[in-house]
Amino acid sequence: MGRTISDYAYGCEALAECFDPMFIRRLDLAIFTTSNHEYEFYNQAGDKPKDEHAKVLSARLFKALVYWAWTRKIENILWSPSATQHCLSKATLMSSVYGYADDIPLVSPQDFRNNLARLSTAYAILDRNFTDDLESVNIEERHVDAMANLVDAVYSSTACNLKQRSKQSRRKNALEDYEKIRDNFNQIIENAKSNRSKFYREGNHFVQLLLLLQQLEYIRKKDLREQLNIKLPWVQKKVAILQSYSLLEVSRSGYKTTRKFNLFMQAWQQEPGIEEMLESVHSQIGASMIEDSYDYENYSHDNDGTDVDYEEDFHSGQSVTFGDGVSIIEDDSDDPFA
Repeated sequence: MGRTISDYAYGCEALAECFDPMFIRRLDLAIFTTSNHEYEFYNQAGDKPKDEHAKVLSARLFKALVYWAWTRKIENILWSPSATQHCLSKATLMSSVYGYADDIPLVSPQDFRNNLARLSTAYAILDRNFTDDLESVNIEERHVDAMANLVDAVYSSTACNLKQRSKQSRRKNALEDYEKIRDNFNQIIENAKSNRSKFYREGNHFVQLLLLLQQLEYIRKKDLREQLNIKLPWVQKKVAILQSYSLLEVSRSGYKTTRKFNLFMQAWQQEPGIEEMLESVHSQIGASMIEDSYDYENYSHDNDGTDVDYEEDFHSGQSVTFGDGVSIIEDDSDDPFA
C-alpha cells in the first residue's frame, strides 16, 4: 500500500488494514516501530549486556527453552493463587485503558487475561523459574508485572498509540454522560413546545430526527431536511449537537450513528413516557406540517428561547453562534452532505 506507520494518526490502525479484528484479537503482542525511533537501539551487539546482572541466553539455550515449553502439559504450568489474581487484576486495569478500540482488539476485555497469562508464562520460562525436578515452571507476580509493563510500553508508545485510539473510541462507544445528554434532549423537546411558531411547536422535529437516524444506516443532511420538511440551518444545528456528544459521525456515505447513539436510545426508551412519545412521533416522519408559511420561512426559537431569523442570519454563508456555543455556517458548496 506504500504507507508507513507514521502515515497513520494512530500507528495501531495499520493492523486493521492488514488483518481482521478476529485475527488481531489472537495476537499476544504486536510491535510497532517508526522512523522516529533511534535505530541504534535495535542494532546493538548482543555479547555484552549493559546491565552486568542481566542474564545472557545463548541461541542454543533459547532453542532448548522453546522445545521445553512446547513439550509441557497443563499440569506443568504452575500458577499460584496470588499470581492468578494479580494477572486478572492487571488484565482488568489494562482493558480499561486499551480495550475500547474494538476494531483493533489487541487488548480485548473479554480475553486479554489469557494473552497476559501466556506472555507471563513465556517470560517465566525464559527466566528459568523451574521446579527442582525441571519438569514445571512457576509463574509469579513479578512475571506478570514485567509483561504488563512491556505491553504498556509498546501500546502507549508514539509508534502504536493504542492508548489514545482507545480513548477516542471510548468517547464514541461508552455512554458515560447519559444524564447530561438526556437532560439536554428533554430540554430541546420542551423548548420546542413553547415556540411561537406552530410549525415548530407541533412538529416534534427533533424526535423525528432521532428516529430517522435510528432507522437509517446512512443519511445525508439534505435528505434529513427533505424528510423533516424543515430548513437546513435547523438540521445543521441539531446535527452539530449530536456530534458534540459523539452520537453521530461523518463518512463518505453521509451521517452515521455511533454505538453510543444506540446505547443512548436503548436507555432513553426505558425512561417513563419516552417509548410512548417515540411511537406517537413515528407516524409524523416525512409529513408536511407547514401551516404558516411566514413562521416557517423566517422564524424559529433556539434552545434557550432566542428568536433566530434564518433568512437574515444565514445569508451568504454567514456564521451564527447559538446559545449553546454551537457555530453553524450555511454554505452548501462546502458541505458534501448538503
